[in-house]
Amino acid sequence: PALGKQDEVLKQRYPLGISPCCSEMERIQRDLQRFTALPVESSVRRTPSHFGSLMLVGSGSDGGAGVTALAAWAAACASTDGCANYVRFITALDILVSGSGSGGDEARASALADKFAEAKEMSHALLVLDD
Repeated sequence: PALGKQDEVLKQRYPLGISPCCSEMERIQRDLQRFTALPVESSVRRTPSHFGSLMLVGSGSDGGAGVTALAAWAAACASTDGCANYVRFITALDILVSGSGSGGDEARASALADKFAEAKEMSHALLVLDD
C-alpha cells in the first residue's frame, strides 16, 4: 500500500462487509462514494486543494448504528479505488495516547494537528475521526 494507507486497519472495522439491505442503505453507500471520489475535471478553474467534511451520526443514544463501519468502508473504497493516497482512521484513544506521552490537552491537540498537517502534504488525503 502507498504511504499513509491503512487498508487492513479499515477492513477490521467492517469484517463482515456492509450489506446494502435496503434502498436507503444503497443510497447512503452511493452518496459516501460520491463524497470520497476525486473531483471531476471541468473547464472551471479550481483551487489545487479541495476540502470537504461530512459528519455521520447514528440514530439513538445506545450506539451500534454502524456509523464507524460505514466510515471505514467509505475510506477503504476511496483507498482501493485510488481516490485517496493517504487515509488515516483516528479514534479518540489514538489522540489520548499520542503526543509525547504527556497526555495533556495541549499534547493531544498537537497530535491531532500533526495528523492534519501530514494529510495536507498529500494530494488526496482522507481523515476519518471516530469517537
